[in-house]
Amino acid sequence: MYRYFAAVWDPLDETAASEARALERLFKISPARDWRHAWRADGVSVFDSGALPARTGTLLLPDNGGAVLGRLHRNDYSPVDGALCAHEARKLIASRGQALADGYWGRYAAFLRDNDGRAFHIVRDPTGAMPCFAAYCRQLRLFFSDMQDAADLDFLPFSVNWRYLAANFLTPQLQKTETGLNEVSEVLPGECWTFHPGGFSRRFIWDPFAVAEDVVATDVNTAADILKNTVVKTISALTRGHDSAAVALGGLDSSIALACLAKARPRPNLIALNYYTPSSLRGEERFYSRQTAQACDASHLEIELKPQSDLGRLSSSIRLASPPGMFDCIGLAANPSRIAADHGADVLFTGIGGDNVFCQPAFNFSALDYARRNGAGAGLFKAVLHASRYGRVSFAESLADTARELIRPAPCGAYVLERLYGSSAPAFVNRDFLADCDAKSMLHPLLAARDGDLKAKYLQILSCAFFAVDYYDHWDTGYSAERVHAFLQQPIIEACLRVPAWIMTHGGVDRALARMAFRDMLPGDVVRRFGKSTPAAYYEELCRNNLDFIRSALIDGALSEARIVDRKSLECALKPDAPFVARHAYDLLNLTGVEYWARGWSERRAHRNIMSAA
Repeated sequence: MYRYFAAVWDPLDETAASEARALERLFKISPARDWRHAWRADGVSVFDSGALPARTGTLLLPDNGGAVLGRLHRNDYSPVDGALCAHEARKLIASRGQALADGYWGRYAAFLRDNDGRAFHIVRDPTGAMPCFAAYCRQLRLFFSDMQDAADLDFLPFSVNWRYLAANFLTPQLQKTETGLNEVSEVLPGECWTFHPGGFSRRFIWDPFAVAEDVVATDVNTAADILKNTVVKTISALTRGHDSAAVALGGLDSSIALACLAKARPRPNLIALNYYTPSSLRGEERFYSRQTAQACDASHLEIELKPQSDLGRLSSSIRLASPPGMFDCIGLAANPSRIAADHGADVLFTGIGGDNVFCQPAFNFSALDYARRNGAGAGLFKAVLHASRYGRVSFAESLADTARELIRPAPCGAYVLERLYGSSAPAFVNRDFLADCDAKSMLHPLLAARDGDLKAKYLQILSCAFFAVDYYDHWDTGYSAERVHAFLQQPIIEACLRVPAWIMTHGGVDRALARMAFRDMLPGDVVRRFGKSTPAAYYEELCRNNLDFIRSALIDGALSEARIVDRKSLECALKPDAPFVARHAYDLLNLTGVEYWARGWSERRAHRNIMSAA
C-alpha cells in the first residue's frame, strides 16, 4: 500500500538542515520499507513507498512547486495521473490549496510551495481518507501517513493521551482535534497548514454546513437521479487502475457499491466477500449477498466468523495513533485485506459510510427540519407521520417534538449529541475519569453546530463529514490490499448533504432515497430488506472463549492502573457464570482493544536521537 513520510524545516537553520540530511540517510538505508525519495525542495523532503501508476502515488507539480500524495480526481471524475499541468498547478498554489477542494476530490495530502518559496502549505482532503499525522523531532516537523512508520523510528518518543481516550469514550468515531498520543497531532480533514516567515497558521478549505445550504433537490425523483448519477460515477472512477476488486458484501450499502462497480468501464474482475455468523439474532446475509453477487456477475466467497478467534492478535496489530473507534470482529477473525489479495484483488471496497451518508440513524429529526424550512403548512402532517415511522416513535411524540421546534427550538448541537450518545458513561469506565472531559470541545471545529442549525442535517454531518475511519487495516500487517470506503467520498457526501433529510427518508423508510435510486440495479429482495444482521451472539461467544485473556488484560492492565476502568464492576462482570458477559460482550471486547493499544504505547521507549540513528 502507498505511504509517505515527509520532513519540513527552516531552510535557513543549518542545524535543522543537518537533521534533515540525517533523516534522509536513514530512510535511504531503511530495511523496513522500499522508500523512494519522491520530492525535495528548500526546507522539505518527501519519501514515499508503494506508489503505483494510475492508482495511488505522488503527483509532482511543475517547477518544483509541490507534490500531491495519494490519488486525485477532477470534478468531472477524470483521473489526474502522473503530474499536474502548469495551469492546474498555478491555480492550486495561488489559491493556497483551496482549488483542491473546489475542483478536485480524492484521498490526498498536498505539499505546496508559493512561487517565491517563502510560504509552504500542507493540505488534507476534506474526507480525511489519506492520513496526515504530524510530530516534532528536534528542529524538524514530520508528516506521515502511517503511524507504524513513525513507531519504527526509535528516536521518536510517544505517550498515551488519556484526555483523548476520555473524549473518545463519550463521542466515539467522531473526528477529534487531538490524537491518542500526546506527541502526535494531525492536519485535520479539509484543513490547510501554512508555514511562513512570520510563523504558522491554519485554515479550512471545505465546510460541510456551507455545502448543506446549497440545496439541489426538493423532490424525490430529482434527488434520486442526482444521487444515482453521483454514486455510479464516483465509484466507477475509483476502479480505474484496478484489474480485480474485492467487495466486503453484506447489506444494502455494500450491495449498491458492488452494483456500481459492475457498471464501471473497464469493468474489473469482481470478488464478493461475505462474512457471516449463523447465530445472528436478526438473520444472516448470505441469502441476499448471493443474489447480489449473481446479479453483478461477481465471484462469491462466504467466510464464517468463528468465535474461537484468538484475541492475542491484539498485541501484534499495526500501530495506530488513536485506538480504533469500534471493535472490528471481521478483521480479527478473517483479515479481509489478506483474503482479498489471496484471491487476486489489489483493492478492497467496503460499504462503510453508506448508513451515514444515506441517513440511516433512526431518529425523528426529519420532521423538525421540515418544520423549520417550511413552517406549519399542509405538508407538515405527512412529514411528522413519516418521521414517526422512521424514528420508531409515536405520532404524538413526533408531533410534540415538532411543535417545540417551531415554538422554542432547543440548541442544535446539544440536542443532537444528547440523543445520539446520551448522558450515561460507557460500561465499565470510571465516571471520575470522564467527569472533567468536555468531549464537544475536542471535536473537529467544523462539527460545531450553531444553535439554529437543522437537527437532522446536523446529525448527517456528524455521521459522514470527517468520519474517522483508518486508512490502513490494523490487522493486516502485510498491507495486502488497499481499502476504499466507497461512500465516504467527497462527491457522494456533498450530493447527500445537499438533499433535505425528509427527502432522504421519504415515506419514513430506512435509506429510502438510496433504495429508490438503485432499485433497478439490485435484486428486489435486497431493496426490500430493512433488517440488519448483528454479531451480538458472536461477540458473546468470542467473549466467553477468551474470558481469561480479557480478565487478565483489563483487571491488571494499563487502563486499570490509570483508573480509567472500574475494576470492581469488571471483576463482577468477568466471572465465568456472570450474566453480564452477554449484555456487555461488545463493551468488554472494545475495552480490551483499547487496553492493548494503550499498553503497546506505554511499553515503548525511545532509545536514540536522530543524529546517532543515522
